[in-house]
Amino acid sequence: MPILSIIIVSYNCSSELLKCLQHIGINEAFEIIVVDNFEQKENEIIKTKYPNLIWIQNSENLGFGKACNIGAGIATSDNLLFLNPDTVVTSNTLLNLIGLKNSLPKEYLVSCQQSHQNSHLGFPTLKSFLLFSSKTKFKVIEEKENIYIEPDWISGSFIMISKFFFNKIGRWTEDYFMYFEDVDLCKKAVLAGGKCRLYISETIEHLHGGSSRKSLEISAFSKFHVQRSKHIYVKKYFSGWASIVLNSFFALKNLILGSFFYLIQFLVPFKKIKIKGLLFKKMFNFYLNKTTS
Repeated sequence: MPILSIIIVSYNCSSELLKCLQHIGINEAFEIIVVDNFEQKENEIIKTKYPNLIWIQNSENLGFGKACNIGAGIATSDNLLFLNPDTVVTSNTLLNLIGLKNSLPKEYLVSCQQSHQNSHLGFPTLKSFLLFSSKTKFKVIEEKENIYIEPDWISGSFIMISKFFFNKIGRWTEDYFMYFEDVDLCKKAVLAGGKCRLYISETIEHLHGGSSRKSLEISAFSKFHVQRSKHIYVKKYFSGWASIVLNSFFALKNLILGSFFYLIQFLVPFKKIKIKGLLFKKMFNFYLNKTTS
């Protein structure tokens, strides 16, 4: 039995995925499961080069959380790693981290330092949502050669978790299509008595946005789901006046600022402004459907 099942959700990023797999290499200690949300001919090259790869082809884009759950459902190891295809990580780093993970209680979620990553990952609060900041200082702890922090949550681009605890907390919440599902998973873990640990002494490269920045439409689609997921998270973890304030704030910000960018995109046709114009149309239809449903 493998000591680690690596679950990679892929969407229109065959070159990034191939690079990711090349750095992991072929190692019998790892079971690699790719759940693909976007079929493309370049994927056949990957399947040929890595015949032991477990490949699940979805007929449509099911979103990140649902695809992760599909991969986890067939994983055979007691430990799971949810890994982005636009990361570069070696097998030695994975072996080090699984060793550290196995030295901890099953309720720990483990990650590592990523390039260009904010390590001050605090759970969103009313204040952080309103001020567009979630930076929280966490104590840096040194144990021999291992240096780590224990933030509130860790990025879904690299989350190592025991299969037992993953199933216990209800797996990934599939209400989110993309974004905030990692915050939600860690929130559920903490509420169930778990903790997150991020090893600063172990680092990987994360290229970011491998599939979310390939066109104006895809960029707007990704940004739309950031905003949609904020509403889902607030509905789940906030109540009363705080929920009303935040949902109203998000809606007003998206509609007022969005309408401005939508109008000026015809006068100032810059890429970022066009994306915000497309985003406004998506948000307008989102709020319209909510009010009429």
